[in-house]
Amino acid sequence: RHLLLLLVMVGLPLVKWRGPGNTSIGDLPAMLMIAYSAALALSCRRLVLPDRGSLLSVSTIILGGTIALFASPSVARSALTLVQDIFLLLFWVAVLNLRAHSEDRCGPDWTTRWMIGAWVAVAVANSLLMLAGRLAPTDTVARTLGYGGGTRGVGLFRDPNMAGHYAGASLFAVPLAYAYAKRGVERAAYVMAALTLLAGVLATGSNGAKAGLISGMGATAAVWALRGRTAAYSRVALLLVLLTILVASLPASPSGGISRLQPWSEDDPLRLSRAPSTLRERIAGWQRALEVFPAAPLGVGPGIMGAVPDDAALGRTEAHNDLLCVLAERGVIGALGYMCFVIAVLRQILAWAPGQGQHPLQPSAFGLSLAGVFTFMFVMGLSVDSLHFRHLWFLAGLYLSRGRARAISARW
Repeated sequence: RHLLLLLVMVGLPLVKWRGPGNTSIGDLPAMLMIAYSAALALSCRRLVLPDRGSLLSVSTIILGGTIALFASPSVARSALTLVQDIFLLLFWVAVLNLRAHSEDRCGPDWTTRWMIGAWVAVAVANSLLMLAGRLAPTDTVARTLGYGGGTRGVGLFRDPNMAGHYAGASLFAVPLAYAYAKRGVERAAYVMAALTLLAGVLATGSNGAKAGLISGMGATAAVWALRGRTAAYSRVALLLVLLTILVASLPASPSGGISRLQPWSEDDPLRLSRAPSTLRERIAGWQRALEVFPAAPLGVGPGIMGAVPDDAALGRTEAHNDLLCVLAERGVIGALGYMCFVIAVLRQILAWAPGQGQHPLQPSAFGLSLAGVFTFMFVMGLSVDSLHFRHLWFLAGLYLSRGRARAISARW
């Protein structure tokens, strides 16, 4: 089963969509993983599910998509996207079950150490590929090595935003891997891994990933500063910090930039700001989503935004925002489910804020890493449509199933 997990980790960088319904070659090991997980559940007569809040919220997103399917201008595409939503939910449940069975057999510490370590190793390999492309002598070699035309790193994803999302989320997984390291050499390797992943994020040139990095670092710093405090104090303080980060990450006016964390500039040699052209593209996507919603409050259908070129009402503008994309495509029901999912994850982050537990370091490292990973992903989701990224749901399976945030079990 651990070999199967490793195959999925290796397959995740291949998940740039290549077929109908955003399918890809990376889905094959994931489907094998789902099938094996189902066989384990049947043989052990135990099914491990996500926590109730997360499960209900994601199911509500799927319900919104099902209702919106009947209003879709392209029923075939929306149906394929809806099947993908269900596939990702099953993928998440499969990770939870494989992890739970591994913990029963090998112990939670060994399982966490193995899974997080393997995840970081694969992410570092993808970042090294991008960095090698940056130094390539020709554009042809650079593209082969995962650097798009010598300008932006894309890795095996062939998409800079997806590559930045993957490298950034993996960067915040490093503290947990470091906490489980048992030798000095292993710890030094994780320090180098963090630097490599940081370089990989910057190599993608993804402005959303840069804003996510700033936000994730703020969240992890808050968890670290609050270690040893009382539970009530830590949770209130961390909640205020996370809300402040969210407000700072919200879209500002066109003259102010993509967010208050990231202004735009015509002349920026360090590329820490967003160019006006990409800012206008995102503002157009947000406006289009907000225009579509009043005309179809139950949604225009999953996968429709930016995908139907002949529809004058929709055009080809992507929403470039997870919440607005869900709102436009899956309607008010889907948007409610998405907001509930964010709240469910926030509750789990707050549950780990005090860093209390048997081990003096590992629980603190888990809470720190959990806060960083999901703050990064949610903030980047304000400027990139990321809910279809497979690695998001793999990380949900790794993080949303431990200790006080452990998944519930349903027996029959």
